[in-house]
Formats: sequence, C-alpha cells, structure tokens
Amino acid sequence: MEIETLRKLPNRSVRGYAVPPKILLSVHDFDGTPALPRHVDPPAHGEADAVKIAAAAHTVGDSLRLLRLAKHSKNFVAVPMGEAGFPARVLALREGSALAYAAVAEATAPGQIGLAELKHLYRAHQLTRRTRVYGVIGEPIEHSFSPLLHNTGFVARDIDAVYLPFLVHRLRDFLDAVPELAIRGFGVTLPHKESTHTTDSPPNFIGPANHSRPDTANRFLCAAASPKSTNRQFRHGVQKIPQSVHQERQINRINVRGDKAGVVQQRRKRMLDRLPMTP
Repeated sequence: MEIETLRKLPNRSVRGYAVPPKILLSVHDFDGTPALPRHVDPPAHGEADAVKIAAAAHTVGDSLRLLRLAKHSKNFVAVPMGEAGFPARVLALREGSALAYAAVAEATAPGQIGLAELKHLYRAHQLTRRTRVYGVIGEPIEHSFSPLLHNTGFVARDIDAVYLPFLVHRLRDFLDAVPELAIRGFGVTLPHKESTHTTDSPPNFIGPANHSRPDTANRFLCAAASPKSTNRQFRHGVQKIPQSVHQERQINRINVRGDKAGVVQQRRKRMLDRLPMTP
C-alpha cells in the first residue's frame, strides 16, 4: 500500500478495511534519495508489517545509503531506482533487503532488471558477503557487455563471484563506496581511464588504465592490459563457457558508441537466452 493512500484514510489506519493480513507500506521518491533514518523496524502490531522505500539513485553513494538502511533494519525492502542504482538492486538481498524487485519480462525503465537476468546471470539470491564483487565503471555503461561475459564465465565455472556495471559520474563517489561494497577489482572505461592512472601504478605502466583494484592500504593499483596477454588469458579462462555464447562473436566488433541502443540490447538478450539456468 502506498503511503499516500494510508495518509488519506480516516485516522490513517487500514486495519478496519478488507485488506490482506500482511501489509507492505510502500514509499516512492522519483526525484532522489531523501534523508534516511539509521534503521526501520515496523512495530509488531502497527499499520504495516514491512516497509519498502524505492528512491531514485543519482550516484553510487545514493544507492549505498539505501543498502545501509536495509542492513540495519528488519522487514525492510530497498529498491534503488535508476541506472546508477542497478548494482545495488543486485546486491540488495545480500545486504539484508527482505525482497528484490525484478520485471517478469524485460525491463522497461533505466535501472530495472529482468527476472531471468537477476536470477540466472547475476544470481542475486545466492550472493553472500563471501561472494567476490567485481565491476566495470564508466559513463555511459549500459552498453557494456563485460557483465554478461564475466558473469557467464562465473556461472559456467561455478565461481562465487559477481560482476556489476557501475554508472559513475564522479570517480571519487565510486571509490568511496569500494570498501563498503567489498569490491575486489574493476574494469575502467570512458571517461575514467585517465582519472584512474595514479602514482600507485606499476613503473612500466603505459597509457590510461584498463583495470584497477584496491590494496590493503585502500590505494588503487592500476594496470593496462597487453592485447596479446589479454587474448591468451581470455581464451584460457572461458573454455567452459557454453559454445552458444561463443557463437556471438560479432560483439567483439561492435562500435558501441556508434551502435544503436536497440541493437546492443537485442544482442545482449540473445546471449542471455543461451545461459544455463541456475536453481
């Protein structure tokens, strides 16, 4: 039940109406992520048995605040909306959200995720604090095939890891979230390649960064991959990926900045349809 509906009822009470015995009170903010309390714990005999907050996340930091609330609350559902909130939607169950929302068919809005993708590609219901979290950062990022390719490999080889696409406007906003999300490493695409090239890079580092990972001192070590080395390791690492996925070779030749979004989505869907189904 929407909170606006509750406020219009006499005495702001729903208990006198013919409603289901369990009530989820829903709060939506389409403008942004509001100031949030430290925790939400619906009383045992109150107007609602659980609370859902769906809020537009404009940054990774916004979605992280919703995840913190889920972690410290009971009977609470966190739904970060928007493309910047996509990774937090996948991690919501791991962080303590009572439910995760997904579109039964295809997603219809930025940041939404289809049920098949949430369950079989990202395996959101199986993620724990032991799951290794990786990702790719960029702006834009929706076109990236990296999550599809990496997660397909994780599924095929039964690796407890997940690879997420992070829409990052400001690099510092993402880097501040790395320790709390326990991100082990991340790929870097435009426009952040030059920004991640730091003095912590190895002496023979040349050019913009392709990958980065945090060390024990929370510094970020950057690397630029050699094309030959990358191709050799890629071929070795994906030997167990289903052959049907390998057949979509034309993705390596897509000029994503020139390709229409619809074509990218169609190719991604074809590859997703070929994934093995997880329990």
